[in-house]
Amino acid sequence: MDTSPGARRRSVRRGVTLMLLTLALVGALVTIWGWRGAPTVAGPDTTAPTTAPSAAVTAAPPEPVEQTPTMRHTPTPRAASSSAPPSPTPSPTPGATEPAPMADTQQGPVHVTVSRGDDVLVDAPVALTQLNDRDELNPPPGVVGWYGPPEWSTVPGDLSSYPGVLAGHTSYDGARDVFQRLGEVRAGDVVVVRYADGGEATFSADADALSVPKNDVTDKAGSDYAWVWSLVEPGRKVSLFSCDPSQGIDLTGHSHNNWVVQATRTA
Repeated sequence: MDTSPGARRRSVRRGVTLMLLTLALVGALVTIWGWRGAPTVAGPDTTAPTTAPSAAVTAAPPEPVEQTPTMRHTPTPRAASSSAPPSPTPSPTPGATEPAPMADTQQGPVHVTVSRGDDVLVDAPVALTQLNDRDELNPPPGVVGWYGPPEWSTVPGDLSSYPGVLAGHTSYDGARDVFQRLGEVRAGDVVVVRYADGGEATFSADADALSVPKNDVTDKAGSDYAWVWSLVEPGRKVSLFSCDPSQGIDLTGHSHNNWVVQATRTA
């Protein structure tokens, strides 16, 4: 083996050259591996999603809580005209006559009729009526009772969160009375209320007369029969009541059921 100084220098140069080549090869492999997609630590994703979230994970808005009055211990409803949102006004059609805007009245109702074409089902005077000492709405015979101030402040046809309320008897002491034919009302029948100032309001029955258990109308006023006493949104409605003797009479002489008709003002 050559041990001269020249041989030793050549051996050192070969070792250095071999080490440099090795380092260069390792660097090249690291570069190639990283370029091909070596895993990296991802930062936060700040891009907006391209699709909306699934409806299954979208929280529904809370349902409004209704304040529902009953026939007993009733709150005094307040007119909602000042807080109700204005209705959108449609663009007028050329040549068409715009309907007159509905207005609230400062006077209570004095007369009501219900008709279907020429067939008049109800034609009776109206008088202010309050709950009696047994918390019953029991108007005198021959008169439709308007459940009005101070116990119930809605005038039928006025804009309010509560319908106006009219009640009458089907019969009294065996004789026909003012709401004898209320059970014959069908959807679309016309209700006309006349007021003390001479004005009138026209309503359309929302549905056929409904016979319901008398106690349920008040006992379930917060659930099944909330629609009778309060509205989800302010509106111009009237609820009409009478006894339904066809479903039987109890030991006190009162009917088990009531007829209920609700109508919406149209003019």
